[in-house]
Amino acid sequence: MQEWLHNTQEEIKKHTDRPIVVREKQNRHTRVNVDTMEMALANDVHCMVTYNSIAAVESLIFGKPVFTMGPNAATPLANKDLVKIEKPYMPSPDEVRVLCMNLAYAQFTTNEMQDGTAWKILQKVYAQ
Repeated sequence: MQEWLHNTQEEIKKHTDRPIVVREKQNRHTRVNVDTMEMALANDVHCMVTYNSIAAVESLIFGKPVFTMGPNAATPLANKDLVKIEKPYMPSPDEVRVLCMNLAYAQFTTNEMQDGTAWKILQKVYAQ
């Protein structure tokens, strides 16, 4: 991870002089309650560069363009070429909504939807 982080930062520096903020994955309690992605992105963030799906999808949901450096759930709407970091593509809210719907549709089996399991899980997530 450290090698990827170093190499990615060096590549970013070739194409922008914007500050680079590294945010490593935190424990679930912190991510959900104390230092959420929404909070972090509200701090004048230009874009997200990541390898992971969660950060990329959340960034899109909160209106920030993303660069994904590996295949993940946000790849269909993500930038991939760091040369474009100053003027990244930002998908429309409708495109982000469709991506989220596609991800949600693949989250549960038909049986889990029919027997109420999916609904129970979603209620638990949104109750937090």
